[in-house]
Amino acid sequence: MDFLTATTQARPQYGIIIKPESGQPLPVRLHTQLEIGFGNGEFTVQYAEAKPEIFLYGIEISQSCVLRCARRAGGLSNLRIINTDARYMLRELFADETLEKIIMQFPCPWPGNGNAHRRVTARDFADGLAAVLKLGGVFEMVSDDEDYSNEVWKVLGLHEALNAESFEVNPARGITTKYERKWLAQGKNIFRLTFTKTKKFTVTRRTSQDMHIKINHNVTPDDVASLKNL
Repeated sequence: MDFLTATTQARPQYGIIIKPESGQPLPVRLHTQLEIGFGNGEFTVQYAEAKPEIFLYGIEISQSCVLRCARRAGGLSNLRIINTDARYMLRELFADETLEKIIMQFPCPWPGNGNAHRRVTARDFADGLAAVLKLGGVFEMVSDDEDYSNEVWKVLGLHEALNAESFEVNPARGITTKYERKWLAQGKNIFRLTFTKTKKFTVTRRTSQDMHIKINHNVTPDDVASLKNL
C-alpha cells in the first residue's frame, strides 16, 4: 500500500502530491482554482485536462482518495493535490484574493445541530472562502440534497462579501462525477449553486497563533506541571 511521507514531495512517482511548508501560503499562478473534497479524483483530473490554462489545487481528507487521484492524474503539470482538512486549512494554505474559483461537489450535509460546525454554512468556513477568493471570484457547490442546497443558498447569500448568483436544477455539465451520473439515471435532482465575491474580506490566520491538539485521555495536574519547564 502506498502512503504519504513527511517529505515535501510525497511519493515522487505521482509527482502531484505536495506537502506545504509550515506557515507559508501555497504558490499561485494567474488562473488558480481549487476543488475541495474531490473523492476518487475522476472529475478533478478530467477538469484539469480540459482546462490547461488553469492551475488546479485539490484538497481531500482521505489519504486513499488522494492516492487514487494521483494515479489517475499521470503527472498532469497543472494539478497539485493535498491531503488535509479544508475546513481548518483553507485559510492557512492560501493568501487573501488568490483563487479565481473554488468548487465543492456533493459535500456531506452533516445533519444534526451537533454537526453545524462541519457544514459549508459554518461561519469560519464561509469567511475562509470569502478571504481567499479574488474579487469577482466564484464559489460553486453541487449537491443532490435539496434541503442542504437551500440552507447554503440562504446562509452564504447573507455573507457580507458574497453574492448569491444562481441556483440551478439539473444543469448541463460537460464533466460529471460517477455518483452524479448514477443519481441522474435514478431520477434524482442535482443542484448547482454559485456565489461571487463582491467585497474585500480577510481573516486571521491561525498559524501565527498558539496551536491546540485534542488528546484521548484525561489530563492530570501532574501532566500540566510536567510541561512548565519545556
